Amino acid sequence: MNLPKDLQYFSKMLGELRKLPYLSSKNLYKVGVSILEMDYSAVEKLASVLTLAKQYSKKCLQCHAYSELDLCLICTNEKLSEKKICVVANWLEMLTVSTAVDFDGKFHVLGGLLSPLDGIGPNQLNIATLKERVKLKDVEEILFAFSPTPEAEVTISLIISTLKEFCEKIRFFRISSGVPVGASIEFSDRSTLTQAFAEKRALL
Repeated sequence: MNLPKDLQYFSKMLGELRKLPYLSSKNLYKVGVSILEMDYSAVEKLASVLTLAKQYSKKCLQCHAYSELDLCLICTNEKLSEKKICVVANWLEMLTVSTAVDFDGKFHVLGGLLSPLDGIGPNQLNIATLKERVKLKDVEEILFAFSPTPEAEVTISLIISTLKEFCEKIRFFRISSGVPVGASIEFSDRSTLTQAFAEKRALL
């Protein structure tokens, strides 16, 4: 869609919005027009909260979830066991699991899954900090909550290999195959996830 030349700033705004992933070209213009039709005070408020969210949100020093604290509320919750860790690929999947399932342990966000074609290798994932947690917290159980994909299988194998010195005291599990192949945990419903966790299976 070609915009008139007298809409330079609107065009620049669309250019910035276009940089956001998951915002299709079709919806891009609708979002842009919605912003133009907002009250000026509402636009100022939107710009302000975007800036504040970016300024104050950071990654938890222990599990790598987003938080405005050095350690997130799950990591500081003493009612949750330090000896159980649920490993997830990303923060959105952690949010889904933590709200849908009654897991009595802590979480660890890897920051992705191994995918050499996408430039994601072991050094791009939070595996070293997971190993450090296992060492310091005397972890006894690690549960992999990944969507069933080839990348997930390779990532699980790498983590178990990395933690091989602790294999005598750690039990490794993965959630059951209740989550459809190729489906994202992020979009799984509560009943599916509850069943997948309840029917977790041992890996070693």
